[in-house]
Amino acid sequence: MRLLALDPPVGFRDSLAPLPEDAEVAEEPAAGGTFDVVVAFVGSQGAVAGAFATAGAARDEGGILWFAYPKGGSGVE
Repeated sequence: MRLLALDPPVGFRDSLAPLPEDAEVAEEPAAGGTFDVVVAFVGSQGAVAGAFATAGAARDEGGILWFAYPKGGSGVE
C-alpha cells in the first residue's frame, strides 16, 4: 500500500505505527507515481481547491482520496 499525506501535521507518520512492512508513506507526490490512498490536510475551505488538483492527480485509479480538516476546537492551526 502506498499512502501520500499532503501537508500532514507534526507526528502524523508516527501516529500510523505500526505499519505493515509493505506500506510506503510519502509527503510529496512522486514524479509519475500514484498512491492507493491520498490524505490532504487542509486548514481552510479555500485550501481544498488548491489541494484537490495535486491530490487527485496523485491518487491511483480506484484509490481513496480523503480531506482532513481540523475541528474548530482542536487547536490545530
